[in-house]
Amino acid sequence: MAARFARGPQGLQSDPSHLKTTGSHTSNRAAICGLVDVFIVEFGMQVLRIPKGNGKVRVVYAPSEEEKAELRSLLPALVKIAKRRCNLEVVHGFMPGRSPLTNALPHVGYQYTVNMDLQDFFDTVLITHVMHLIPPQILAKVMRYGAARQGLPTSPLVANIAAAQLDWDLITALPEDVVYTRYADDLSFSFDDQKLTKELPLLVKKMVEDHGFAVNTAKTKVQWAGAGRRIITGIAVDHSRVFATREVRRKLRAAHHQNNKGSKAGLTEWCRLKLPALYLAEQTRRGKKSKSHHRAEEPVVEKSNKERRSLRL
Repeated sequence: MAARFARGPQGLQSDPSHLKTTGSHTSNRAAICGLVDVFIVEFGMQVLRIPKGNGKVRVVYAPSEEEKAELRSLLPALVKIAKRRCNLEVVHGFMPGRSPLTNALPHVGYQYTVNMDLQDFFDTVLITHVMHLIPPQILAKVMRYGAARQGLPTSPLVANIAAAQLDWDLITALPEDVVYTRYADDLSFSFDDQKLTKELPLLVKKMVEDHGFAVNTAKTKVQWAGAGRRIITGIAVDHSRVFATREVRRKLRAAHHQNNKGSKAGLTEWCRLKLPALYLAEQTRRGKKSKSHHRAEEPVVEKSNKERRSLRL
């Protein structure tokens, strides 16, 4: 038996320039503010080593505006490859017509959700993952030291292409009544069989490692509907609907109180939970507006007057 969203294409394979001292304004500000442990220049761009709360270091590549523009010019070609290779019912991060909301919707109505995280995802996307999938002239520009690196505008799409085989293999191996979606490095599995809460993480971990990636076990989490709404990519889901989380609504109330117009506008838009226009167009063309799609169009915030006021611009 295979998990939902399971059919894949046949034959899908899993298988230094001059230095500059100029970089992005963001990276310069980070260095000036003392947020960066080590500040060096590699491959014509700044490399930031930013301390994390757990004592480890996050390495972020910060291309110059010129190189960033060059990398962005490659995005249309990468999108075409990703749309051809990826299962668009599974992959919701950094894909046209997909969003955190489309990632959360398939999980509505289930009893259990297991959330898992791919550790250092971009840095573990190697040339060997994509050498048969991305043309050499593009591959040479999107990899640094043999891997896709955090901070490059091309890395999310390269990572989606690299993980395509993992996605197809997971939905083939998992039981048919398991729903699986992935938003970048965030894997979500929903089902009704309680025994899978222990079995599924072990299976997924092995398959992830077999494909050359790693699971951050510290971030593996099991959610049960009986304990409250489950949270999928920052969106709360229950037996029939989706909601903005309490944390987001709390931040929105604070933004109103502080008259922070920038935060207020962004948080208000998030709380409205609007589906991407391209996604809606796809559903219309397919002629199968799903039940979860209709649920998304219902009001998704609590109906008290206080909450209604907090959502006004």
